Amino acid sequence: MYHTPFIPISLLSISIFFICCNAKIAEVDRQNKPATTIDLFFVDSCQGMTVRDRIAVPSGFERKEYDDHSFQQYILTLPLKPCESSVVSYSGDTMHYPDEIVGVYDIALTKEDILQCADMLMKIRAEYLYAEKRYDEIIFTITNGMVVPFSKFAAGYRVKVSGGNQTQWVCSGEKGFTREVFDSYLTFIYYYAGTLSLNKTSIPVDINEIEIGDFFIIGGSPGHCMMMVDKAYNKETKETAILLGQGYMPSQDFHLLYPTEDFANKWFIIHEQDSSFYIYGYVFDTIKRFAH
Repeated sequence: MYHTPFIPISLLSISIFFICCNAKIAEVDRQNKPATTIDLFFVDSCQGMTVRDRIAVPSGFERKEYDDHSFQQYILTLPLKPCESSVVSYSGDTMHYPDEIVGVYDIALTKEDILQCADMLMKIRAEYLYAEKRYDEIIFTITNGMVVPFSKFAAGYRVKVSGGNQTQWVCSGEKGFTREVFDSYLTFIYYYAGTLSLNKTSIPVDINEIEIGDFFIIGGSPGHCMMMVDKAYNKETKETAILLGQGYMPSQDFHLLYPTEDFANKWFIIHEQDSSFYIYGYVFDTIKRFAH
């Protein structure tokens, strides 16, 4: 993992490179930038158990404050494991990555290999809405195009799958908005939704309007996606700094990634003029947001 070389594209104004599930993200093409725009050294606090308590902003950047009940604030308060924690898989195996991991989130995994990159993003979104009791907004679309709202599960309905991708509603399950019913719903979503369906149903976002909770995504089988879990803005240079988190295959802890092998820098930098992002054979020209 993470050792494939990057190839710059000189025709694009690109400040960050991303790669698919089995490679590392890295910043590139900054040789023409003033030194002040990449002066990203800061002091961390290993005592902090959330991303904002642990990771300081780059010099010249400022963070935005969010409403306590917003999706952004929910992500900012997701707990981190102690510093130096390893990424662990669903089966309890330590993932032997080099030191490219900024931090590891303390988010429970399932006992099966079903909570991967897109599943983790959908889990975070669903858990937020569930915590806010916004049950009618918990809606995902599975790969065959069927819309599956949590409210149907709460009403006692379940999805019967036959013939590979044929689906229909049947009244055969427990009713209510309990944790057990919610977990049953999420398990079904993990099995039958993914990057392909999430990419089709998510909303494009202008680069100048990106927010915590937005994500870069390659829809496919398996595809890949990474979520913005914090951001800061530099009013003078008009640059946005973001932290990126990802799930991965096999199912494993959601974790933060370094953008370069310069381990003093934990932030990816996006410029106002950036319009495309080369992601190792893919070019992203959109950033996505959950539709629900």
